[in-house]
Amino acid sequence: MNTTPVNHNRYRTLNFNHECIVCGSKAVGINFGVSSCAPCKAFFRRNARRKDVLTLPCHHSDINPFDENNTDSNDMAMRYLQIRRCSSCRLRRCFEVGMKEELIRTDEENQRHRELVDNNRKRRETLQKQELERENQLSLTKLAPLKSNSKDRTVIQEEFTKWICSSIRPFNLVSDPGLKTMLQTIIDICKKYQGSINIDDILATPTTISNNVKKLAEYYRSLLRSILIEQAESGTLDVCPNLWTDNHKKIKYLGVTVYFVTNGYELFTFDLCCTRFNEIGKAGESALKAIREQLNLFGLLSYMDNNKITFTSDRGANILKALKDDTIAPSPSKHGEANTALSDLPPKPKEVLKTIATSKKLVKYVKLAGLNKNIEERGGVALKQKCVVRWLSMSNMLESVDASIEHIRFILLSKSSKSQCYFKLNNINIDALKDLIGLLSKLKNVSSLVQTGTRPSLHMAYICINKLERHLSGINVNADGIDFFRKRLIQLLKCMFTFDDKHLAAAILHPLYRKLTFATTYFKSIAHFYIREQLNDILGLSEQDQFADPDDNSDPDDIGPIAMITFKNDELERYLRMNIEDIYKQSNPLKF
Repeated sequence: MNTTPVNHNRYRTLNFNHECIVCGSKAVGINFGVSSCAPCKAFFRRNARRKDVLTLPCHHSDINPFDENNTDSNDMAMRYLQIRRCSSCRLRRCFEVGMKEELIRTDEENQRHRELVDNNRKRRETLQKQELERENQLSLTKLAPLKSNSKDRTVIQEEFTKWICSSIRPFNLVSDPGLKTMLQTIIDICKKYQGSINIDDILATPTTISNNVKKLAEYYRSLLRSILIEQAESGTLDVCPNLWTDNHKKIKYLGVTVYFVTNGYELFTFDLCCTRFNEIGKAGESALKAIREQLNLFGLLSYMDNNKITFTSDRGANILKALKDDTIAPSPSKHGEANTALSDLPPKPKEVLKTIATSKKLVKYVKLAGLNKNIEERGGVALKQKCVVRWLSMSNMLESVDASIEHIRFILLSKSSKSQCYFKLNNINIDALKDLIGLLSKLKNVSSLVQTGTRPSLHMAYICINKLERHLSGINVNADGIDFFRKRLIQLLKCMFTFDDKHLAAAILHPLYRKLTFATTYFKSIAHFYIREQLNDILGLSEQDQFADPDDNSDPDDIGPIAMITFKNDELERYLRMNIEDIYKQSNPLKF
């Protein structure tokens, strides 16, 4: 229903209609408590306090008194006409329909009302002006950025070059996202000013930066604290500490990263710290103290003490000592492998090692001589020297050498010092190079699979280990020379990794790997037992009553064969036998 806006809360009523209930004309709104037209509103305001009007004689006494139950349209029209013509009848009708005299404003109230209206109008005009200014400012920022001319760009490039060279900064600093964001912010701020700006007013001092780092760090900690505590309380927080050393500066660092999955099945990761690690006394105790100090900043120390936080780490000795009471002794096979002397190697493995060593020297030489550009111009692949993941580093290096070996040979032959370089290049056995690439191919694939993306990777342990074991046991990596390293890779894999209950349980809960096809019967039984234990804890049931009927009060000795079959048909068995739709068979198990 289209109603006229009401200007005051006390005038509002639920029974609003578009007809003036005093005289039958078109209403303009709720006035003095009833729906009325403008003339009746004005009439009541002027005459409500004049009681003598009610005593005036009616000059239209020939018309019958107003009767609302009479629906005859002619009579109604005559009565409305009587009300409009007779002041006494009109005022009486106003009081009859419920107009309230106390709602009429006094002179003081009228003055306050006019002031309120004026203030509201001025405030509205101010807001409109501010909105117009914001729109103008926004339109200026949305304009396409101006393109500098070549002369100005050259000046800027020269200043960047001078800064990088004089301060010994890396060349890729100019492509740093943080630097770009800072410069863009400065440009946007400078748009507000018409004149020149002093550079000292823009750049912060080192002390200011240091103080701001502390403020921002505490601010972000305060934002993360409640989130991490919530995850720790629910037992879903995983903490990954790590220790490493800057070999150039000889400084040790401690990094702490956390992972958790929200109720919306999203995986989140946060780097809590990267701080210097000062080793005092025993390394394990120092590492534990440093980890506890960092977790205490986020209010997580009590959850660590109550074993509500899960810790995940690599095989770093200091981290293991910090998180475990006893140390892990090296296995005999690993000890024997570490003590295999180079002189005891057969000729073929020696040749493979020589190929690896020569490839590393070649990549270093090409990088220092700046030959990668020449290789790419000839259609080759730039040689890769390093990578974050060690297996990827070796594999990528060998692949780049294999792809560009002929281009490298041509470039080295054309140089003045070709004899020495050519001699080193001949130390690379092409067959051994290709066999090495084949041996490391699955290791590269597994490393990329685990390291890439934001999906959970706990279930990947079962997949990757089985994939590597089958690959290293295959005939396609059984060439002369490579077989020596293949056997030691299998030893290394078995020494460094052992399936945990959670690895296999995560694979079972993944719709693509729930059958554990490549696992042994022993590992399957261990995983099934672990899952059933977790179900008992979640449901608060014992092993005997997990699937029993709560209304069954019969004696256990009375349970027959059919009842026993029903008892064994538990949640896990039903899950393993159920038919899962293809839409849920995705690589990310969180959606499932």
